[in-house]
Amino acid sequence: MKSFARPLPMLVLSLCLGAAASPALAQRNPAPPAAKPVIFSAAANFQTNQLTITGTSLGSTTPKVAIGGVSASVVSYSSTSVVVNLPSSVTLGTYLLMLGTNAGSTSLDLTLGTAGPQGPQGLTGAQGPAGPEGATGPQGPTGAQGATGAQGPAGVSVGYSANNSAGYVFLTSTPTPVTQTTVIETSGTYFINASGWAFAPLSDSVYCWAALTSNPSVAVTNFGVTGSPQDNFYFNSSLTMTGAVTINAPDSLQLLCEDYLGNSQASMYGGEVTATLINNNNNNTPSPRNQLRLPKPASPSN
Repeated sequence: MKSFARPLPMLVLSLCLGAAASPALAQRNPAPPAAKPVIFSAAANFQTNQLTITGTSLGSTTPKVAIGGVSASVVSYSSTSVVVNLPSSVTLGTYLLMLGTNAGSTSLDLTLGTAGPQGPQGLTGAQGPAGPEGATGPQGPTGAQGATGAQGPAGVSVGYSANNSAGYVFLTSTPTPVTQTTVIETSGTYFINASGWAFAPLSDSVYCWAALTSNPSVAVTNFGVTGSPQDNFYFNSSLTMTGAVTINAPDSLQLLCEDYLGNSQASMYGGEVTATLINNNNNNTPSPRNQLRLPKPASPSN
């Protein structure tokens, strides 16, 4: 009787070669970046004292949620729904709802409470009579061409920006860079805008400022935030600051932050800084307020 056992090694070799090629194929197809969260709606249940948030990309890990700057504990979450407990300090009214994940953050204006009844529709007024069509007047003569005006000054179109897309930056008691622009190559007066999302334990504080790389201890503009008892264990806050400074190129702008207690438990999420040229007159000098760094926030009370 004939045997068919000999072709089997060729089949095993083919399967092994296919398995060896899998890592190479996986390297050619890296996982796409996580999508930023989007909130569609939020509904409160005052019987369970909970808020249900619906949307997309709300997080594959536990998101950070704040209502009116007060942290809300997460009960459950999925990519399309997040349920949180309403903080005891949140009552009927309008609040800013913030949700942050490792991919980004989003917000929604949240109103807690019932809306008033719609008022009755007013009566439709009577339509007025159509007026008679006027006669077409004769065409007037062509006017003389005016003189050419003087050429205006060149517009300003110079700007620099930087955005920390790495997620959380943990802070210490020494200045920690959060993000930094590329080299600024045009001298002049710039309008500065910086923002970030601060997280820190209760009774701690976070202090941030925008500064030139050539002189990081001098704040262009700054902000600080301190925890309070109603923040429970952690507090978080969205911070924004603006200002103006004269920059002598070449230089760059950076956003720095530090933790008041210095226990490496405070962090900044995201972080963005922009510099827009508003006057390229190099003879301008910085105003005195741009040469002073404001003190840290006072030590928070326990």
